[in-house]
Amino acid sequence: EVSLVAEEVCGCRDTALVEDAVVILEDIEPDVVNIQYVSVLGNDAIQIQFNPYPNTREDFGSYHILRKNPSGPYESVAIVEDITQTTYIDTFPDNRLLTQSQCYKVQLINNCGTAHDLVLAEEHCSINLQAMAGMEEVRLRWTPYEAWPQIRSYQLFRVDGYDPMQMELLGEFDGNTLTYIDTAMYCYDTYSYRILATGPAPGLRSLSDTSFAAPHHFPPKEARNIQRVT
Repeated sequence: EVSLVAEEVCGCRDTALVEDAVVILEDIEPDVVNIQYVSVLGNDAIQIQFNPYPNTREDFGSYHILRKNPSGPYESVAIVEDITQTTYIDTFPDNRLLTQSQCYKVQLINNCGTAHDLVLAEEHCSINLQAMAGMEEVRLRWTPYEAWPQIRSYQLFRVDGYDPMQMELLGEFDGNTLTYIDTAMYCYDTYSYRILATGPAPGLRSLSDTSFAAPHHFPPKEARNIQRVT
């Protein structure tokens, strides 16, 4: 029962009893929200896909998308107040994705302003692919995707720009392989490449940036002189 007591300025009082329940929510640290994967969409954007908050205590406040600073600490890049929105696209006006991997965490803030311990959240980092020109070859090296408990495979593609339908598979490797040498150089062209990592569960896929290189070529041999024509 809830007792409501009213008293006027002259001292008269009255009491009303209401048979109803009063629910007082305790401010408990919310459950951890983890990222499923991060994937480079082009050389100017990264997709962050994370798990939805279960909201069993109906205490959802907002998702905070955090990106790791090169100096160490995390900084907030977005606040998402829709509990059903579990995808965020982080854009980059510069070309940093060509040279740097970007690392993320998601932190849940409840409606009391309490956050879960950021240390408990999994860190996911994008794959950075480096293509280096060699003599009649291109040397490729990429950073590992370390957040998943297991890498099912890395697939290396020679690509046409950023169109995923124009990807030629060059090779598929286990989770311990992080280098490859492409020697199928037939033209004086710039070649572009991309890595696709697949995780232990369906739907866990992460693409790298698209990296470019133009191999060096030996100079063509001089043609022999004609001896005679007849």
